[in-house]
Amino acid sequence: MSPPDVAARGYRLQVDDGNGTFVTKYDGIHKPGVHAHLVDGLTNGHYYKFRALALDYNSNYSASANASFYACTAPSEFASPNVTSQSSTQMVLEWSPPEDTGGCTITGYAVFRDGGESAGTAITTEFNSANDTNVRDKPSLRAIAATNFPGGTAGESFRLQVQVFTAQRDALSAV
Repeated sequence: MSPPDVAARGYRLQVDDGNGTFVTKYDGIHKPGVHAHLVDGLTNGHYYKFRALALDYNSNYSASANASFYACTAPSEFASPNVTSQSSTQMVLEWSPPEDTGGCTITGYAVFRDGGESAGTAITTEFNSANDTNVRDKPSLRAIAATNFPGGTAGESFRLQVQVFTAQRDALSAV
């Protein structure tokens, strides 16, 4: 016969800031209904590991798996892409990385267009294909030859936007 399930008496949230030692940031030993806690005072761009401890009535604990995160904000000050050359079948777009990466490393980009001025649609179609492997996961990329345009749009204007991805966040450039 197995022992009965015993409810947790409370939880502790612990953080390792890179030195290999977990430090308790929240002690909820007598608050079993609290399942969230905001940890402040983190350093932008720093890598952290978190774990939760479920405590029983004898103060024994069961630790969760570690969750790892970079503390960073969304990139900002991201200028619109520029068309540096064009023909009837393609345009070459170039961009600069955001001036502020939010404290995290850039991991890649995605480039989007709308449906053309006659379509009046949102900027949601990715060049040159969805999840384009020629752009995604390439943090040093700064240009793309865009060739994926809808039929019958020769001579139309398109709105273009670049999305930047970092270790934890993403942001869109100006249009």
